[in-house]
Amino acid sequence: MMTSEDVRDGGLLAYTVQFENAPEFFGEAPGCCYFDEEEDEDDDFDSLDEDEMKQRAVWLLAWEAWQTAQEKGWHQPETTFGDRIALMHSELSEALEEYRNGHGYTEVYYDGDKPEGIPVELADVVIRVLDCCEEYGIDLYDALKIKMAYNQTRAVRHGGKRL
Repeated sequence: MMTSEDVRDGGLLAYTVQFENAPEFFGEAPGCCYFDEEEDEDDDFDSLDEDEMKQRAVWLLAWEAWQTAQEKGWHQPETTFGDRIALMHSELSEALEEYRNGHGYTEVYYDGDKPEGIPVELADVVIRVLDCCEEYGIDLYDALKIKMAYNQTRAVRHGGKRL
């Protein structure tokens, strides 16, 4: 089992392959993370190009977010797409409250054993987005690539917007 120090030294990809409950190399996750087991049984990170590694890392994070939410009862009673969007908004509002209360952008502090702060609330946003993507089979990695490529083609402050 890896430690948090190993994660810092080895990076995200080293961390993602160690989950005890993860489907065998992402072959059986509930949402978007399906792989052909026969085709992928000999895969390891050494045989993947950089893009495939990033994609699988995002997929596994989505699977872990979904699995944790399931285990902790966040899918019961069944949550709607609108519920999930509202919960994403609530996490952004909590990040804003941390800012309004004078906490720094990178400050993480603890209330007992619970981490708090802007970075923690933004992490909650990402976790909620990943959970939603996994539930609905949304390939977030591909969507990110598509949107980021499109954004590079847009004019500066497209549409003349001030904010």
